[in-house]
Amino acid sequence: MNMTTIEDCLTSDYGLSGQLSELYSYQDQSFLLRSASESSEEEPTSYVVKVMNADADEDVVDMQIHLLETLGKADTTLRDMPGIAQVIHTHSGMKRTRITDEDGSTHIVWVVSYLEGVLAADQQPYTEGTLRNLGASIAFIHQEIANVDHAGLRIPSTWKLIDSEWIAEHLPLLRETFAEHADWLESAIRQFLDPDITGHGKAAINQLPAQAIHGDINEHNVLFSYPVTRMIHEEQVIAGIIDFGDAHEAPRICDLAIAATYFMMHQKNPWKALAALVGGYHAAAPLSRRERELIMPLVRMRLAQSLTQSILRSGQSPDDDYITISQQPALTLIDQLREFKQGFATYWIHCACGDDYLTDKLHRLRQALRQSPAAPVLDADFNAASVLDLSPGSGHPADPFSGDMPDPLDTTSEPVIGRYGEPRLVYQSADFRASSHPASDARTLHAGVDVFMQAGTPVFAPCDAVVHALENRQQRQDYGPVIVLQHELEGDDFYTLYGHLDSECLSRLNVGDRVSRGQRIARIGAPPENGDWPPHLHFQWVLEDLGWGTDINGVCHPFSWPVWRQFFPNPAALLGCDDALAGHTIDEDEELGNRRSALVGGSLAVSYARPVQVVRGWQQYLYDQYGRCYLDAYNNVPHVGHCHPHVVDAVARQLRTLSTNTRYLHNGILDYADALTARFDERLSVCFIVNSASEANELALRLARSATSARDMIVMADAYHGHTTSLIDISPYKAEGPGGQGCPEWVHQVPSVDLYRGRYRYDEPNAGPLYANDVRDVIHNMSQPLCGFICESLPSVGGQLVYPPGYLQNAYAHVRAAGGVCIADEVQTGFGRTGDHFWGFEQQQADPDIVVLGKPIGNGFPLAAVITTVDIADTFNNGMEFFSTFGGNTVACAAGLAVLEVMDKENVQAHIKATGDYLKASLQARLGSHPLVGDIRGMGLFLGIELVTDKTTQTPATLEASYVKNRLRETGILIGTDGPFDSVLKIRPPSPFNDSDADFLVESLEHILSDTALRAT
Repeated sequence: MNMTTIEDCLTSDYGLSGQLSELYSYQDQSFLLRSASESSEEEPTSYVVKVMNADADEDVVDMQIHLLETLGKADTTLRDMPGIAQVIHTHSGMKRTRITDEDGSTHIVWVVSYLEGVLAADQQPYTEGTLRNLGASIAFIHQEIANVDHAGLRIPSTWKLIDSEWIAEHLPLLRETFAEHADWLESAIRQFLDPDITGHGKAAINQLPAQAIHGDINEHNVLFSYPVTRMIHEEQVIAGIIDFGDAHEAPRICDLAIAATYFMMHQKNPWKALAALVGGYHAAAPLSRRERELIMPLVRMRLAQSLTQSILRSGQSPDDDYITISQQPALTLIDQLREFKQGFATYWIHCACGDDYLTDKLHRLRQALRQSPAAPVLDADFNAASVLDLSPGSGHPADPFSGDMPDPLDTTSEPVIGRYGEPRLVYQSADFRASSHPASDARTLHAGVDVFMQAGTPVFAPCDAVVHALENRQQRQDYGPVIVLQHELEGDDFYTLYGHLDSECLSRLNVGDRVSRGQRIARIGAPPENGDWPPHLHFQWVLEDLGWGTDINGVCHPFSWPVWRQFFPNPAALLGCDDALAGHTIDEDEELGNRRSALVGGSLAVSYARPVQVVRGWQQYLYDQYGRCYLDAYNNVPHVGHCHPHVVDAVARQLRTLSTNTRYLHNGILDYADALTARFDERLSVCFIVNSASEANELALRLARSATSARDMIVMADAYHGHTTSLIDISPYKAEGPGGQGCPEWVHQVPSVDLYRGRYRYDEPNAGPLYANDVRDVIHNMSQPLCGFICESLPSVGGQLVYPPGYLQNAYAHVRAAGGVCIADEVQTGFGRTGDHFWGFEQQQADPDIVVLGKPIGNGFPLAAVITTVDIADTFNNGMEFFSTFGGNTVACAAGLAVLEVMDKENVQAHIKATGDYLKASLQARLGSHPLVGDIRGMGLFLGIELVTDKTTQTPATLEASYVKNRLRETGILIGTDGPFDSVLKIRPPSPFNDSDADFLVESLEHILSDTALRAT
């Protein structure tokens, strides 16, 4: 179509002019018109110009116009509604017009207002709140157009889901093209076409009332209000639903199934996406149970329809990438769907709509059991039973990666209960994990009750039953010999599962055998044949069978537990013990958050938009209350690893022996001080041991003032040295930030030594001495004597900065020439954190007068130290006693000495060097050219990635950095953000962090930074 012809039409018929650019359109042609504004200060008004194909049906165009105008008249005062384009009329009041092309063909032209927003296709992933809003928006549209009757709604189309039986003739093509998925696709098509298979096909769907529906609600026809980087703490608003060209008459659930199909794609947990979308719709326009049961058959059919269309159209237009854009996501979704039975997905839909019909069944069964109690499954007195706590916070197993379950029968002969609904860290075989890395999603929630008793203990049937399934599942950490019985009580059938049995039961029983109430069916097995567990019975109640056989999850994913626990309720009633004894209660985040708000000061912040509840730490990993493992790439406090056994043993041993202060003679403080000062040159030989880095920096200030009899300090801009009053004064990061009152007059600032955005950059060979001249110039302009200069050896909150060569050497020289002392704050960078050197100041070949240590020094135990010279220490010994109640405590010194021993024994510094170099090189190679990545800097395991929205202007990407941090948290990686603009991703993991962790971090960052929303920034 000639652009001039379109422009002439817009001017003559609509009075519109401006810049016209073509938009992608699947079938017809669409153009964006940005009209000229009358005032230069006004934003241009935008329109979408639709030029239909010459053979376009007028009824289809008029139908779209009628639907848009109907929706435009809707009352939006009582509820939120998605944006709907407004139809623009011609000068003469017409809703459409015509133009003639150069070849003589005529085309319908019509114009609608342009909706500002971002395509959902460009906003991965979707939050549950966003999908709930989308579901509600679809419901709103359906309610408003339910009574629309138009001839254009009844025009045949191969995209009509309800009329998609035509794809059956292309089954051979589907088999040829998608061989690995062919059986699934054929099953979906057969199920839809043959009502005798399930009753969930087209015949059942056609019994539902039909109405006008959109017909193609996919990620390219939904607009969000603004980029996801602004939506870290809130839900996205549906800015618009566009393109009603496929609207037709059909049951409303066809629209919902189409939307579910496309918005489940690309999602890590498509079931959660499905539940949010359907739940949002149901809350606005309730769905019947029949409608809910037909959604998944329609989803399956839409996938088959979409893949068929893509094959056919790609043959016609092989160069059109849009046609095949959904192929791989569709195939991936099929892989996800076939992990579970279809009934599971349907039940998830029921739950999302508040219809837990299994709950009613459970209530009936419990009533029946009260009338006719089950026979004992085991000859055990549960009143004398104890509980084996295997929850993540229990400390079992001692090494979470061992997969070892403690054997409680070593200490008791009474039955021991392993609880239902309990998250556990013992499940370490590959079957329980989504990937090989520990921080991947894993099945952790126990769906049955364990009863630990001696191998050979008889197991009995609780009710009359039929043997439903039995098998020897021999893989380690599986069931071993397992039996599933089918029962019936008062008209309700249910199942019981018995795992970890003796294999003799498999030769005694067969599928279909009848079993009487109280009949022995098996004996408890012994390792290794029982799955290689300590002897116990895994007993599970299964309310409904979805064709699982013995493949019944005994351990479930936390994200799907709300549904699984309906299928697998607490079996205490069948065992004859109390629910409270057999069940585990999980502290929910919201509950803890509310308690925290009531009990703890609001200024004590938590990290991440969705805070993490941490209950266990091990090496470089943290675990939440559900047993979810997170890679800790942030906490440098547990320097040699969370809960390092050597440190833990040293602390426990000393705590059992003596815990007291320094007013008594004791070897502990002397041994530790001797080992610590041996890490410095002879000049730094006096050690003060305190409780925290803040206390240590306070003491450093006092030492400097006693040595110089002066008060004025030089500090670096953006520095942070602690939370006490004096330290806030010398911490511009706090004093000049929110709630601060600025630095006092005795504090003098020098600019941050920032080679990325500072006055001197990476290309300045003399940057170190030049930045040091700032210290000289400040001293020159001071009116009072100089006390000293304090700075971090590598600034952390300032943005993970590394000084250029010669900075500290020259800065210290200027300070000493003025009579001041030099304080090196090594709280963040000491103990080999930088890899090349044990202390950060060594990287600068500098020689401070006072060194402050904290954070990693005790591996999490409250411990810090100040190291100084004999001369400075002597000035402080002025008659005023120095005493810190817990400083130098015998237990603290044991922790500190153990950390040094681990560093030597495990060669920690060399490991940090090798891993840090590997990580930094990987970051530079894979992320360095990304438009958002301005700088990658640091050394060892002290690294920073500065994000910018423009590499030329270096505009800080603060929101984007927050987005990345929070997305990483959802991925299972914990990092922080810092820097003057909070735009630096801060990476400072515990030292056990390894190359595999580095790969996981880099791959996750690469994936997140590829989000279209961030690319568009």
